[in-house]
Amino acid sequence: MAIGAVQPDDTVIGLLSPLIEDPAAMVRCRLVEMLAATATKGNATIVDLMSNDPDGLVRQMAKAFKGR
Repeated sequence: MAIGAVQPDDTVIGLLSPLIEDPAAMVRCRLVEMLAATATKGNATIVDLMSNDPDGLVRQMAKAFKGR
């Protein structure tokens, strides 16, 4: 199943939220991809937050979804 087809519900979002602070940049990058690419409630907030991530690839991923 493609990640774009995932529509996480509030429970899944709640479980994934702590990953915003995961030490692995790839985990944060995939989190941005999954939550921002879907119609997740509050995805603009996630994109804005992750646009300031310390890792350049995570910032780039977030900026790719900015304004969608």
